[in-house]
Order: sequence, then structure tokens, then C-alpha cells
Amino acid sequence: MNIQIINHSDGFSCQDEALITLLTWLRKEYILIYGKSWFFYYDCHGIDKVLSNKMAHDVRQSIDLNLMKKYYGVSMAEIKKECDKDFVSNIKFQLNLGHPVMILLKDTDCTWINKKSNPEAAVEHSIIINDYNKTEDSFICTDSFYSKNNIVLPNLNLEKSLIAYYTYDLVEYDKNYKWDSILTNLIMNYIKINSIYNLRMFYEELRYYNIQTEIEEKGSYEQTQFYLWFDRYRMNRKKLELILSEAQRNCIDLEIKDTIEYSKSNYIIWCNIHRLFLKMAFMSGSSTDKIKNNIFEYLKQIITMEEKILESMNRFI
Repeated sequence: MNIQIINHSDGFSCQDEALITLLTWLRKEYILIYGKSWFFYYDCHGIDKVLSNKMAHDVRQSIDLNLMKKYYGVSMAEIKKECDKDFVSNIKFQLNLGHPVMILLKDTDCTWINKKSNPEAAVEHSIIINDYNKTEDSFICTDSFYSKNNIVLPNLNLEKSLIAYYTYDLVEYDKNYKWDSILTNLIMNYIKINSIYNLRMFYEELRYYNIQTEIEEKGSYEQTQFYLWFDRYRMNRKKLELILSEAQRNCIDLEIKDTIEYSKSNYIIWCNIHRLFLKMAFMSGSSTDKIKNNIFEYLKQIITMEEKILESMNRFI
């Protein structure tokens, strides 16, 4: 199967880009799978003192497979490795049907990424399997996140590192989108989770949190759960901007240009904080105080900006 890589975007994770690669090959759109991606979860009343645990990001909200079925007619199922003893045979079966297979695996066995395998530093990674080479007993894959095509994943690596794989079927769906309803659901999901309140509580508790303890435990900031969760929330703000822009293009009467501009500014602020956290991770002592102050100032701007976005969309509630 001729699966083409897509252009990498800073607003998408590897799982996003694997899924978009598959949907693009199916000649489907994708933006509405992010119809619930604007939110911020924070366990304000939990006793856990580790912020990373309190801000745990639910990827099932960011990438809603039910919305993919509803809006694009692609019904996808996740099969965990531990639930399928014959996962290799079943992946080959899907390939024989002419279905590319999206997989989630540990990146330490992705040889095109890591020269050396370090199980302790493993993170999840998503790619598309295009084909199987029987002679070499290996799978041919596409990795849009790293802009790699026709990469080789030996069967032994797959067996060792697979976490889950995804099958799909094409089903009937309604192609007439009601954009006002889509935006209503987007907002109501944000409100239901108490996102504004959660952001305020995150701001307050972050002031007394020492991120260095997590960094020391994991070895680097990029390996911490804090980094992962914050980055996911950051990318969700880009998805909000894309959904609003798509809604405006398809329904001029919505008049949400101001909201789109707010969302663009909001995403830039999230990116600024993300860079400051990265910078702070390489510093110590009093030199981090100025960076922390800047982070808190940006967080106050985020809360204000997200309140503006919410207020500007009140008419859809």
C-alpha cells in the first residue's frame, strides 16, 4: 500500500499524525475528531501532591474515535496486546484485507529513532504499518511524526514493543454537519470539566511545586509526566484554533473571527510557557526565579484568554 507521509505539525502528537496519515490515505477529513479536545483537567480535591498525577490528560478526549465514526464513517477499534495472543497474525490479516494498521509501541524498538535501546527511557509512539515482507519477516511502515516512509520494523521488534493496534471498518455516516451543534458540544465539554477553575487551581498549586524533583527522578524534563501532559494540553489549543477556523470556512454566518484570533493568541501563550519550562529544566537555583515569574504571568494570560474564548462563544450554549 502506498501510504504517504503528511507534513509534521507542532500542534500534533505522533498518535495524531499516525491517525491523520491513515485518514488522508482513506481520503477522509480529520479535524472533527478533535471536537472534545478543548479542556483542562486537574484533580483539585485529590490528596496527591504530584502535579503530574493531578493534571493527567485523557487522550480519549483529545482524539475521540466516536466522533471519527460519526463525522467520517470510520469505525475504529483499539486492541491491546495483552488481549490478543495472535496479534501478529491478526495484523497480517488486516494488511491482506488492504487495511493499513495503526499501532502504538515503545519507541526504544523504533530503530529509525533510537540508535541504542534504553527500556527505562521508553515512551509511546504511533506509526502506520503498510505492508509485510515475508522474506525478511518484517513490516514496512510510515512514520509521519519523524517524516520517515518505507521504514522497516522487524517482527521481533513488533512482538517485543507493541502496546496496541487499531483496526477499522468503513460505515455509513451523515455528511451534513451542523456546525453550531458541533461548537455547542465543544463548549459544553469544556464547561463540564470545570476547565477554567482547574486552570486557576493549577496556577495556584504550581507556585509551590518543585518540578526539579520529577526531573531528577526521570533523568530529563522531556521524560516526565508533567512535560507530556502539559504538551498535550498545549497541542489541544492548536486543535481548537483549527476547529474554529474550519467552522468559519464552512459556515460564514457563525461570525467567530474574534474567537479564532483569541484562540491563536492563546496557543502562542501555551507555546511560550512550554519553551520556558524546557529552558528552566536546564537551569537551577536563583536563575530559575525570573523564568518562574514569567511562567506565572503567562498562565494568568491563559486564564484570561480562555475566559474570553468562552465568553465569545456563549451564544452557542
